[in-house]
Amino acid sequence: MSDYVAPVQEADSYNGASHDNFTWSQSISDLDVLLNIPDSLMSPRDLKVTVSSKEIKVEILENNLTICADSTKKWSIFFQAELSFPVKENETIWCMTPKKHIHIHMEKKYERWWEALIVGESKIKLDKIDCSRDFNDLKLDEQMKLQELMWNEKQKLLSRTSKNSSTQKK
Repeated sequence: MSDYVAPVQEADSYNGASHDNFTWSQSISDLDVLLNIPDSLMSPRDLKVTVSSKEIKVEILENNLTICADSTKKWSIFFQAELSFPVKENETIWCMTPKKHIHIHMEKKYERWWEALIVGESKIKLDKIDCSRDFNDLKLDEQMKLQELMWNEKQKLLSRTSKNSSTQKK
């Protein structure tokens, strides 16, 4: 049994950070960003969310679905930033909670801990984050090695317990 206690953090900014207009969290392999949106934004059709390997760009339809005389929609950039490290652009999904936020989920290109989501953001202290990994996220050979180590440790404990009980009987 481990005495390790994970640091207490808000779920939305777990292993990440919270800012005025967005919050981000991370695991070793993925990122979640919650970007605050105006109360007037009610439909995902009023949004364009573009994530390339190194950039997030969110555009909002001006005047919420107002169409100009030439039948073209006019978009304005709501959020645009360069990511600190690359992500897998084809492994990105997003959804919207009206009057609250856009949730963007991205898979990291490389397994590593990020000190900041975007370039220019104040950095978090990596020595303060929870670096534990879920057992099922490990590769099969890593899972097998861990199971072997746990089995060996259990055998040692059982051996000590049986020796102690036989010593107490004498």
